[in-house]
Amino acid sequence: MINERHGMGVARRLWPVMDVFARACVLMILAALLQSCNGDDESTPPASQTTPTSTSSQIEIKDLGTVSLPANSISDEKTVQVGTASFMLIANGAKAKDIDIDEVIDPTGKTLVTTAFDDLDPIGRNDMQAPGDSVATGLFPHTPHYPVPAGTYRFRVGAFEEAANIQLTAILNHRQDFTEGTLNLNILFCGIADLNSATALGNANFTVILNEFKRIYAQANIQVGTINTFDCATSDSQRLGSISSSDVNGNGEPDEMEELFQLSRNFPSSGLNFFFVQAIEGNVPGFIILGQTGGIPGPAVINGTVKSGVAVSLAAPTIGEVSQADLIRRGRTMAHEGGHFFGLFHTTESVGANGNPFRVDPIQDTPECPTSRDLDASGDVSGDECLSFGGTNLMFWTQPTTAVRDQLSAGQTFVMQRNPLVQ
Repeated sequence: MINERHGMGVARRLWPVMDVFARACVLMILAALLQSCNGDDESTPPASQTTPTSTSSQIEIKDLGTVSLPANSISDEKTVQVGTASFMLIANGAKAKDIDIDEVIDPTGKTLVTTAFDDLDPIGRNDMQAPGDSVATGLFPHTPHYPVPAGTYRFRVGAFEEAANIQLTAILNHRQDFTEGTLNLNILFCGIADLNSATALGNANFTVILNEFKRIYAQANIQVGTINTFDCATSDSQRLGSISSSDVNGNGEPDEMEELFQLSRNFPSSGLNFFFVQAIEGNVPGFIILGQTGGIPGPAVINGTVKSGVAVSLAAPTIGEVSQADLIRRGRTMAHEGGHFFGLFHTTESVGANGNPFRVDPIQDTPECPTSRDLDASGDVSGDECLSFGGTNLMFWTQPTTAVRDQLSAGQTFVMQRNPLVQ
């Protein structure tokens, strides 16, 4: 069985709609029937991250320092001066079990993000306080529905479950034109016998995957620019060619997915980082995950964190064993999971909207599929049941069998264009 999901941490607290996230963020699908879609000193060491040397001059990276916090505490107020139309905050706690960005206040005094993790914040649903994440990232704006005035933004960060040293970074986006842009890609291959950095861009099968990804992102007026390719070291390839998405040791150390993302520390350039592997195994034996993102959004521009990228599974030992239809599907997996990394949520989670704002994205022009569309009483609204309610949107929770999940709304395009990965 195959499923496709975005990365989520292990909850330290009861999420207000845990039943939604438990099912909606882990998309389990029947492969034959459905097509789809984290020393003695108790503190953790300083966060490890790298800033690519070739970052566009349109992007300004501000090092806001490192905050050391004991367990279950929130920092003093921090500030960042913003004079741009879009910016990102990144709190990198390295191996820490649970990091939040709290109490974000804009220059007018308006609260954007509260201190309560179970609030629907004034700016709407976001992932800055997701339970169990060691890196917290916020993109402003993450919808078209609130302004980003110039001035001083105030915020706090929190550490839960254990002490942490949290590295703070602000990414200021100085682009003036958000109608079109270029996206560079960094692609690493790990454990795939017939696909590596030297052969991938000339491989006809891999070209099918890339072309589908490019086609979908062109709808947002985002064109793929430079594609840099990389390989795992031999030892990494043996360990990480087929990976688990969970904490396999149960000790809070970075799992194999996070180890894979940390290999981006060797990428010299900024881009959307993709990691192709043979398989991503879920928590249930026999289930293969097609793709998983490092965050919603992920930490853009900063490489080397445990959330710095998107993993894509071929669900096969070699690309030569993947059918033409599944190659196209992998391209859509790249686009869907990349959409999460850009900051897009599922338009509707698996159990349906039902008037619950935590079951839909915060963008107003994306269709919502009501729970009443669960016509077969399966407990989930399928893509086919929701064809007229957003089932063909790229960010619907699962792929319909009778249509293509590849559409993007104007609001989603607005968000993607403002991510600092787009130049």
